[in-house]
Amino acid sequence: MKHNNDFRYDLKVGQKGESLVADMLEGDKIEVKSEQTKTEKNWTVSGNCYVEYQSRNKESGLAHTESKYWAINFMEDEEHCFTIIMPTKRIKNIARKYYKERGDVKGGDSDSSRGVLVPISALIKSSAPALDDKNLPPSQEDIIAWALSQDNF
Repeated sequence: MKHNNDFRYDLKVGQKGESLVADMLEGDKIEVKSEQTKTEKNWTVSGNCYVEYQSRNKESGLAHTESKYWAINFMEDEEHCFTIIMPTKRIKNIARKYYKERGDVKGGDSDSSRGVLVPISALIKSSAPALDDKNLPPSQEDIIAWALSQDNF
């Protein structure tokens, strides 16, 4: 983007951004999750967030959502630190990438869920996996089917 000192130009850019956020919050479905600091290996220590796709042997979280946007609140104790909001399609692609590289882990209450540990930095990098539908990694259904077929579950 070219630098511009014209207030009218800056106003248009600002209004476009405001409209985008308003549409997310008022017009489209948004799934909201929270990363907390309940355990020793929480996001403040590991630098990862847990992206759930299964709970109690049923699709949940990312595998079940119908939302257009995905939001993650990062909490330290009771304090809200920051929130990341992105298209659900983007977080799915990022989670698939890390699932392929690292596999999945147990989590949630009593370790009854399955999910992928995703580096927080990967959520904000512009070099995150491409969103081109023609080059999408396997679907979450394919990932779950593969994961359930493995002997280590």
